[in-house]
Amino acid sequence: MNQIKRNIFSFWQRFIFEMTFVLGRDPWNYTSLYQQTKYEQTIKLLPSIPIKQALELGCAEGYLTGSLATRVDHLIAADISQIALDRAAKNCTVQRLENVCYLRLDLTTDLLPMGCDLIVCSEVLYYIGGQTELQTVARKLVNALAPGGYLLTAHAHRVNKEPERTHFDWLLPFGAKLISETLTDTHSLRLVKDIQTSSYCIQLFQLDCSAAMSLSHSLPEMIELPPSALPLPDHNFFDPFSLAFIYNKLQQWLK
Repeated sequence: MNQIKRNIFSFWQRFIFEMTFVLGRDPWNYTSLYQQTKYEQTIKLLPSIPIKQALELGCAEGYLTGSLATRVDHLIAADISQIALDRAAKNCTVQRLENVCYLRLDLTTDLLPMGCDLIVCSEVLYYIGGQTELQTVARKLVNALAPGGYLLTAHAHRVNKEPERTHFDWLLPFGAKLISETLTDTHSLRLVKDIQTSSYCIQLFQLDCSAAMSLSHSLPEMIELPPSALPLPDHNFFDPFSLAFIYNKLQQWLK
C-alpha cells in the first residue's frame, strides 16, 4: 500500500471509528459478561514486575483502561477516535485515576511512544490492513518496547481459518491465529504465556534481545480453557462484524 493509499485508509479508519462511537455508547458491549471475563483474563496475564510506562492501543471508551491503570505507574491510553478518548478520560476521572494520559493515534501511520515497559493490544490488530501491514506494525511494536518490555494481546479466532475453535465469522483478512504467528515470528519477541479459548486467545510476549533467546528459554506457559468455562459473546446491533464488512470492502478498493 503506497503512501497516498495509506493516507486515504487512515482517513477512513478514523471516520469509521468516530461514526461508530457517534452512533452510540458501548458499541462492542464491553460491559457484557463475555467481555468482562476476557478483560479479567487479560489482566491476569500481566507480568508481576513493576511497570513504569504502559501503552494501551485501541483503548476505546476505557473499560480495560481503568484496570490497567491500577497496575502501572503511568499509562498512555491511545485510540484513533477522539470521541472514544474523551469518553475514556471521563470514565477514568470518575474512577479518580490520575496516572493516565490520552493520545489520538493511528497505529498504521503514527509514531508510537518509545521506551514502553508494556504495550497492550486488545481487539485492535485486525483493523490495520493486510498481512504486510501487520508485519510492519509488529516491528513498530517491538521498536517501541523498552529492553525486556512486554506485549500483551487479545484477539478473536476467525471461523474460516479456525472452524473448530470460534464463534465468530470475521470478514477481515485475518484473526488471532495469523496475529499470533506474525508476532511469534517477529525478531526479538518471545511468547511467555498463552491463554487459548474456543473464541479468542490472550498472549503475553517479551522483548528478548539476547542472541540465543530461542535456545536459552523454556517453552511458554500454555493455558487451554474449555468452552464450558466461558460465557457466550453478546454483541450490540452495531458490532465488530459491521466494521469488519466496511474494512474488508475498503481494503479491496485500495488494492
